[in-house]
Amino acid sequence: MEGESPQPLTIGLLGPVRARRGGTPLPLGPVRRQAVLAAMALRPGTTVSHEDLLARVWGTEPPGSGHRVLATYVYALRKALDPRGTGLDDSVIRSSQGR
Repeated sequence: MEGESPQPLTIGLLGPVRARRGGTPLPLGPVRRQAVLAAMALRPGTTVSHEDLLARVWGTEPPGSGHRVLATYVYALRKALDPRGTGLDDSVIRSSQGR
């Protein structure tokens, strides 16, 4: 509802990666997408480069389409984690360019 503040977001990293907004579990998708979230959540308040995410999630053999895959994972994570109607500037996942 307009004017209401969003429920707090909680991310659990011990055991399976989980996220909840208030008491509601959020769909995080496949394991690699969850790994991207975990890699970012372990570095709060810092910018994590594409190269760092690729290395943390895929190790020494990232896919050739890694940058495109990361973009789709981040988009899906924003949709899952952000309250409906949240713009890029207010997203819980931000890039160094504000996106």
